[in-house]
Amino acid sequence: MNITDLQLKKIAEAGGLKDANDLSFKGADNYFELGRYNVSSDWEPVLSLRITVGGCVDTVEFKTELTTFDKKAARREMENLGLIERL
Repeated sequence: MNITDLQLKKIAEAGGLKDANDLSFKGADNYFELGRYNVSSDWEPVLSLRITVGGCVDTVEFKTELTTFDKKAARREMENLGLIERL
């Protein structure tokens, strides 16, 4: 599966991440991240997303430090974008 940086930023915003447009994108093999490089040029992920495509249901695993991140809203945005099957 492939997700563009714009799609991941829309998903992040749906979940409540306010500065998604200011973040950089990395992605490969059903694993995608938004983050930034710190002053030491080390990558700091803000939101990570792993998708497991299953026979009946696609599983989405979100990882973020943002305690108020709404995973259900982010998943609904993924469904609306046609990236995963509706539950």
